[in-house]
Amino acid sequence: MRFTADRRALVRALTQLTRITPPRKRMPILASVRIGVANGAVSLTATDLDVTLTVPLDATGTVDGATCVDARNLLDVCKRSTTETVTLTARGFAAVTCGTATTSLPVTPADEFPAIPVVPAHEPLDPAALAGLLDATLYAVGSDETRYTLNGLYVEQNSDPAWRVTATDGHRLVTAYGDARTGARLPHPVIIPTRGCAALSALLGRGKSRAKSASVGVTETGVGADAEPDSVTRIGFSVDGAALTVRLIKGRYP
Repeated sequence: MRFTADRRALVRALTQLTRITPPRKRMPILASVRIGVANGAVSLTATDLDVTLTVPLDATGTVDGATCVDARNLLDVCKRSTTETVTLTARGFAAVTCGTATTSLPVTPADEFPAIPVVPAHEPLDPAALAGLLDATLYAVGSDETRYTLNGLYVEQNSDPAWRVTATDGHRLVTAYGDARTGARLPHPVIIPTRGCAALSALLGRGKSRAKSASVGVTETGVGADAEPDSVTRIGFSVDGAALTVRLIKGRYP
């Protein structure tokens, strides 16, 4: 496996991905980023098993293959360099070449990386409207592990296309309404965990760096009359080519 990419673009991608890797290494592989090259396309993936993010990367000189490298170690190497490009070659180890300097990093076989969930996100969303809903509510989300259903945003959609997003920590409650301009239908209200919302907010960006496109999709274990309140198990977002999949919190929101 081999590719050459713009160093700053790689740093931006790894910075997004390290927000996903868990701070406590309950599974060593979760500290890694999976790097895959297929048909000339490079993708980088990180997961904590509940939130999974895949980011595309423009690259040249590609050779197909896949491997896993510690995300923070790779980010540190790329940040310390001042070169325009970075070349990564993986055989028995990962050789990260920045100009005349080459750093070797240990690798883990790609097949040890957890399966990457796929949620087709094909219903368009308004990135600015979605970011506004997150900005208005995310600060009020709870953090009490004994009341885990409060540790996320409660999102519901009535007969109109507007989404209603609610957050509470048990002491304050915030509700925001907004037309996300989407054809997607949420069959039931869902609770999106804080880490997933924070990752989505970071992808959407701000100001001049605001995302230009976004879409959403859900996976459901039941259909129509067979659907249960907890039948929606994951929600997926696509933001400017990056794919974010989040396992939803199951339980009754107050």
